[in-house]
Amino acid sequence: MGFFLHSPFPSSEIYRTLPVREEILKALLNSYLIGFYTFDYARHFLSCCSRMLDLEYQSKKGYIGLEYCGRMVGIKIMPVGVHMGRLNLY
Repeated sequence: MGFFLHSPFPSSEIYRTLPVREEILKALLNSYLIGFYTFDYARHFLSCCSRMLDLEYQSKKGYIGLEYCGRMVGIKIMPVGVHMGRLNLY
């Protein structure tokens, strides 16, 4: 199962004000792959996991992963958009 968040992930300073913050993080970490629109959104998510769940991420050769419940959860930056040169308007 994968999860992609197109909207911004809040910084840990804002995220920690949510009453169910840990439950949301744990639910997201049940995915095998979590995608974010920008590196900053992924960085905010990783910071929240580190500060609230005491999880550390690993980054090797462009791969970012978190170990959670005995398995690796992949973190990817996947900007989404429309390539205007490939869009046929007529």
